[in-house]
Amino acid sequence: MPTEKSVPSFELLDEIDFVGLKVAVLRTTLDLDLLTKVAAGATTVPALAAACAASERGVRVLVRALLAIGLLDGSDAAFTPSRVAEAYLVDGAAGDARAIFASWLQNRDALTESVRSGVGPGRHDEHDAEDDWQSFASPDIVRWPQLAPEIVELLAGRGVVARPGDRILDFGSGSALSSLALARATDGVLVTAVDRAAVLTTATRLAAEMGLSDRLTIVAGDVDTVVLPEASFDLALFANVAQYLDDARFAAALRRLRESLRSGGTVYVVSAVVTDDDPGHMTWATNVEMFLASNIDQRDVATITRMMTDAGFTEIRYIAPTRFVATAP
Repeated sequence: MPTEKSVPSFELLDEIDFVGLKVAVLRTTLDLDLLTKVAAGATTVPALAAACAASERGVRVLVRALLAIGLLDGSDAAFTPSRVAEAYLVDGAAGDARAIFASWLQNRDALTESVRSGVGPGRHDEHDAEDDWQSFASPDIVRWPQLAPEIVELLAGRGVVARPGDRILDFGSGSALSSLALARATDGVLVTAVDRAAVLTTATRLAAEMGLSDRLTIVAGDVDTVVLPEASFDLALFANVAQYLDDARFAAALRRLRESLRSGGTVYVVSAVVTDDDPGHMTWATNVEMFLASNIDQRDVATITRMMTDAGFTEIRYIAPTRFVATAP
C-alpha cells in the first residue's frame, strides 16, 4: 500500500484546471464584449442578458465569475467594470487590449490541430495583424508611469543607454515605450518610431501622455519597405520583431539597422531564442505562443549572433534569455 509520501500530488492538475476556467471566462467575456456593455449601462443581469442576446441563467454564472476574478465590482444584483476592466477590456479604453487577447485565445483553441499539422493559425510573420499589434501596444498608455523608470534601469544594466542629444531609432516600435522612456530620462534625446500606421497612433498618443510629442517622429512602414537615413542614429532598438521574420527578412532588417547607425552606435535586439541550457529550449509559454502565432522556426543564440556578424555588427553580446547588444563599426 503506498505511503503518504509516495502518492503523486494532484495539485498541479487542479491548478491547471482552475486557470483554464479563468481563460474560458475571459474568452466568453470577449466574445460577448460583455464588459463594454456593462460600461454602457447594462449593470444588472436582466439588462446584460438582453444586451448580449444571452440567457439570464448563463449571464448570471458569468457575472459571478467576473466578480470573483476581479473584472467586475459590486454584486450579481448590480455591478460595474473594475478598474482593470475599464483600463484594458472596454471599447474606447486608453489601453484597450481586447483584440490581441481575442486573437491569442482563438489561436490557442487551434492548438490540437496545429500540433497535428505543424502549422499554427497565426500569421504575424506576414504582418497582416495590424489591429492586433495596435491592441498589443495600447496598454502602455495606461502602464507607462510604472514601466518607464523600470525600463530605463533595466536597459542601463544591459549597457543600453542614451546620452544627451542622442537620436534613437525604434524599428518595429509598437508603442515606442522603451525609446520614449529613454528620451524622458535624458535631455535632448529624439526618437524616430517605425511601424504600421495604426500602431503608430498608439505611439503618438503615448508620447503626448509622457509630454514628449516634440521629441517623437513617426515613420509609417515595415521592416521591408521603410526608407531610413544612413548613419543618422546613435541607438537602434529592434525588439520582439525578429521572431516573426524569416531568415532573409531578418538579415535584411539587420543590414538596414547597421546602415542607419553612426559609427560606434549601438543596436539592441530582443527576440525569442532557443537555448540548449533551458529544458524547454525557450520558456514553455513563449515556445507555444510563437508556434501558434508564427510559422517561423525560432533561432538559437549562435544563429542570431552569426546573422548580426554577417550584417556588419561587432562586439556582439548575448544577454540571456532573449537579448543581444552590438556595435556598428
